[in-house]
Amino acid sequence: MGKPKAQGSSKLKAPAARSARPAMASPAARGTAVAGRGPATAGGRKLATPSASSSRTLAVSPRRSAMPAKRPAPGKLAVSERRPLAGTSRGAQARGGAARGSGASARDRSGAGGRGKLGVAFMATVGVAAVALLAVVALVVMSHLPVFTITQIDAAASEHVGADTIARLANVAEGTTLLNVDVGKVEGNVQRNPWVKSVHLTREFPDKLGIAVEERQVFAVVLIGAGTSAWALGDDGVWIEPVQLSAPEGGDLTDAALAKAKELGCLLISQTPSTVNPAQGSKATDDVIQAVMTYQEQLSESLVEQAQAYNVASEGSISLVLTSGLEISLGSPTEISAKQAALDEIMATYAGQLTYVNVRVPTKPTYRRVASGS
Repeated sequence: MGKPKAQGSSKLKAPAARSARPAMASPAARGTAVAGRGPATAGGRKLATPSASSSRTLAVSPRRSAMPAKRPAPGKLAVSERRPLAGTSRGAQARGGAARGSGASARDRSGAGGRGKLGVAFMATVGVAAVALLAVVALVVMSHLPVFTITQIDAAASEHVGADTIARLANVAEGTTLLNVDVGKVEGNVQRNPWVKSVHLTREFPDKLGIAVEERQVFAVVLIGAGTSAWALGDDGVWIEPVQLSAPEGGDLTDAALAKAKELGCLLISQTPSTVNPAQGSKATDDVIQAVMTYQEQLSESLVEQAQAYNVASEGSISLVLTSGLEISLGSPTEISAKQAALDEIMATYAGQLTYVNVRVPTKPTYRRVASGS
């Protein structure tokens, strides 16, 4: 049989090499191409083409990916691909990973270092404790060695307490050493003497204990009641001991007490209520005594230096007598600074003319002068 002839005057051309994925022509372009070529043929048959009057057009769906997106199987989570942030190079990512790795390593090293430090600290604590324990044991052993046994007491006598009295009051037991002597007990024993204000001990190796005392200074001679008794009061408010007064026959015991106070270089507190009951070594807690000590602490230094005696019949009627003979009625120990200011003004205005000043009420002071005016 012969080769079939090509229809029409045109020759059959070899089909152009098709690309891997030929582009789809738009519907309008395909329609134009079909119209230009005339009726299409397939195997010698004419293909029917839609007429121009037909209202039906072929809908062309947009092209979709040939590979549909995979969906996760039921019960599984979709895993998205991890992409680097824009502008981040792979080298930076690698460095970041290395940094994270080095950070973890640093933390590991830090943890190991911390544990090492704790171990060192623990061992140091154990070592210190062991040394301290050995020192205590050594001290206990040495404190009982006979070489340190006290065989001498070097007591320094004071004005009113002799050396023998101090050594006797210390009452150091036989066999006591310089290392196990009870310092607090010895000090307390010596302070039983009311003249002793404080005690200081020294160890003189190998066998001597030194004892020194500080005496109380007499703050005042206190004449109690109608002059039935007089007591020495210490500068810390502690009763020291009774004071022996000798008044001439028919003389006033107050004058004798004043003379004794001048001899001791202290104040006289007279007209003290008979309810005041002193005891050696005890604190004076009576209101009138405390009031006098408060005035001496808070009045001006110049006035305190001139103070000679306080009359304390009651707390509200306390008066001060100066060495010049001027009597100042102070009253209870309140508003002391205001009383001082009022007193300073009056004494400056009438210096050498005053015999009596009353500043119990500092806003309304009164006074008497040598002259008849007031």
